[in-house]
Amino acid sequence: MGQICGAQSNSNYSITNVANGFTKTIWVKVIAERKYVTLRDSSIENTTGLGFTPIFPGDFCCFQLPANQDPDDPVYITILTSDDAILFNSVPQNENQSLIIDKNGLLKYAQSGFIWKDKNDQNHDIIVKSSTCPIQ
Repeated sequence: MGQICGAQSNSNYSITNVANGFTKTIWVKVIAERKYVTLRDSSIENTTGLGFTPIFPGDFCCFQLPANQDPDDPVYITILTSDDAILFNSVPQNENQSLIIDKNGLLKYAQSGFIWKDKNDQNHDIIVKSSTCPIQ
């Protein structure tokens, strides 16, 4: 059936979940104002203190922002890869809209209440259950 997200927003903050169904670690920043990112002669691992959060393949993270802005104002999401590529640069999204980065690095909208299931009912969870049994 898929994982259901138990966190709910309230009047004090909004929640944006980002799930990584991509093959690489992604670095994510969710903020309330638009700021573009440029990568110079530095790798993403050197962004300590710049507000990026690493999300490993098959994992997700919940971002909470203070709800002190107009509810109609978007949040802005920047996503970088572990090989220093910019997948999305300050892309506006609705508050409380959860996102999935699929296996091709494309952005999908999650169904309300789900982490890995998109609005087209496709599951993007890449965790594969493996068996140690020699006979399969």
